[in-house]
Amino acid sequence: VWGAIRLHASPRVAWSVAAVAAVIPVAHAWPGVANPAAAIVLLCVAAIFRWPTPIALAISAGALWVAAGARPELVYLALLITVWALVWAITRTTRNGIRKSLGTWIALGWSMLVLLILVRLHGTPFDSSRSWNAFGQHYGIRAHLPGEDNWYQWDQVMQRDFPGATGVTQAFTTSPGLFFKHIFGNIAETPADFIAFLLPDFPFEHPARLLATIMLLALAAAVVYILLARPRDSARAVRRITSFTYLRAHVVPLAFLALNLVFLFAAVIVIYPREHYLLGLVGLAFLLVGALIAKLGSPPARYWTVVLPQTVLFTMFALLTVLAISGRVSNPPAFASTVRSLTLQDGIRNYLAIPSELANYTDRLVPVNPQPLPTETFQDFLARNDIGAVLATDRLRIGPWSQLKGLDEFIKDPQSAGFKPVVPNSLVFIR
Repeated sequence: VWGAIRLHASPRVAWSVAAVAAVIPVAHAWPGVANPAAAIVLLCVAAIFRWPTPIALAISAGALWVAAGARPELVYLALLITVWALVWAITRTTRNGIRKSLGTWIALGWSMLVLLILVRLHGTPFDSSRSWNAFGQHYGIRAHLPGEDNWYQWDQVMQRDFPGATGVTQAFTTSPGLFFKHIFGNIAETPADFIAFLLPDFPFEHPARLLATIMLLALAAAVVYILLARPRDSARAVRRITSFTYLRAHVVPLAFLALNLVFLFAAVIVIYPREHYLLGLVGLAFLLVGALIAKLGSPPARYWTVVLPQTVLFTMFALLTVLAISGRVSNPPAFASTVRSLTLQDGIRNYLAIPSELANYTDRLVPVNPQPLPTETFQDFLARNDIGAVLATDRLRIGPWSQLKGLDEFIKDPQSAGFKPVVPNSLVFIR
């Protein structure tokens, strides 16, 4: 957010908007996947508005291929931007000659190199299995039956409602009524979810919640103040931005923005309005706020209008950061505490879990998926397979051992079977 706004606004404006963006919950969604992809989209949009040239478009195409490597819903956006950059390069070369268009072709070559590297490392970007998986899991949020887990049994939900379908397009042709019911459900939920992901999600009694709320309201108040402080200048700036002359002069960046919005909205509407799909749209909203402040002109750097609010904002941001970090140190999440405790223990345990990804973070667990015997109890099953650690959640009921006698009792009270939690509040129990 800071980098994108900084291309169009002063460091003071860019920092103020980015500081507020950093404290909202959606900014911390899937930091290893969704966050970098959304950041690339923001930087590309801001760069095209700053430099609406074929070189910038070609470089953005390469950057969007990197984003598409993390978020498959951006694959066709990257492809479309690449084709656009190629057509522009050919047109420019025909008109001006190869020497004046060499920079554009070098940028396009970089984009193609990025795409080839991604294909070499991860295969074709047009494999629809990941998108089908995401659609199925999120469709199952509303469509799963009692006892079904939409995250791990989504395929049986798909086969029930879209029999024979293996992709999103086939789902639409197989049962358009159910497909559009899902679409309309997403459209109805999107506004509320968008607003919810802007609001601070600290516990109500936590002081950080108050600080984050004040920061968010302060940014909104700043925009209102700038609009009302000089109403004639603000009205003139708005008319200029919305005039036909301005729109015609900015047709390339506006078209680029429109394409990004279409694909970002499509992911939200077709799959689900979860935070990692809304992240790019929320980021663009903050970018719009920063650009609006820059276009309208921030107030003069007077003590009461800029210096004092800026100082208060920085103080709140610093205090909120200290509170958040100290809270994580003094009261770490159960997941982190579990991993740390397991790593410090001696011995290696067979680990029964759905899902079993916790074993990726420690070498003290070995995921196993043994087949049960029809006459044994769940406790006998654990003993026979030397299971030393169990993720005791309802998802155990979707494993091949789900029909064993004693499973329900174990999930309710693992300690009665000789297991204890790794740390307080942990769902991982060990012998």
